[in-house]
Amino acid sequence: MGLLDRFSGPPSKDKFAKLAMDRIRRVGENRKLLYDREQFLLRVDGEDSPVFFMGNAYAEYCAAPRESREEVVQRFVRGWFVSLKGIPDNFDDLHPDLLPVVRCRSYYDLTQLAAELQSDANAEWPYHILGEHFGVGLVYDMRDGMRYIVQEDLDRWGVTLYEALEAARGNLSQTEKAFIGPEKGEGLYLSANRDNYDASRLILLDLIRKFNVKGDPIAMIPNRDTLLVAGADDPDALAVLGHQNRHCSLLVEYLLLIWCVVVVIAVLGIMVVALVIGGLSRDEGKGPVRFQHLQAGLLG
Repeated sequence: MGLLDRFSGPPSKDKFAKLAMDRIRRVGENRKLLYDREQFLLRVDGEDSPVFFMGNAYAEYCAAPRESREEVVQRFVRGWFVSLKGIPDNFDDLHPDLLPVVRCRSYYDLTQLAAELQSDANAEWPYHILGEHFGVGLVYDMRDGMRYIVQEDLDRWGVTLYEALEAARGNLSQTEKAFIGPEKGEGLYLSANRDNYDASRLILLDLIRKFNVKGDPIAMIPNRDTLLVAGADDPDALAVLGHQNRHCSLLVEYLLLIWCVVVVIAVLGIMVVALVIGGLSRDEGKGPVRFQHLQAGLLG
């Protein structure tokens, strides 16, 4: 990133893609990388490798403070190399490294939709609904990165989502739990781990109940590295949460806008191809290609 980029705001999608590819190559990727501008993804040329959708990383990069943006890029690069590592075929071998992650439900649903548009038939991302707008999913934590667990993994291990989540919650409860809170009396508590699992600790109810807050505990998770807990009868602490909520609402709208643009472009591309094929089919007397299910999906 040049000097002008530092003062002109976040980079364009193309510049972010170039930044990501440069970092991936610098770490040791020798294969030819392909950038799909329309669907905003990276993949390896000539190989049946996973595709990496950059929508979430780009949105997170744009929303992050300048001093934290490098961390976002590093996280994306780690995720790229994590894909090269195998995942255990036996659940017992993976059990100790299974952890829960709390994300917006739109994260899972849009990621699954984007994967399905890439003809990935095994792209079911299981999660448990949390508080209506969030979902608890699963990752295989490999210290230098994380790999999301899909339904195909659970089926191969012969375990249910509930069983896997219980195992992951037990593992999370054994991790370090650092919080900043009042030295005495009641007040606001802020997570201080910054290990990508701060938001996930929201599901550790025994931990939340230990906090000395005024009234019933109320929690907020503005991002994956932040968990705030206040009391329902503490107006000062609630004012802090309210300020964070206003900022978070703008961020969520921004993230959804980016994702929707990416997905809509991909869907429109498929519909155009379907129309072309339909026209060719009519010319050959085979009738038009049917894609009403796509239209129904968009309207639904």
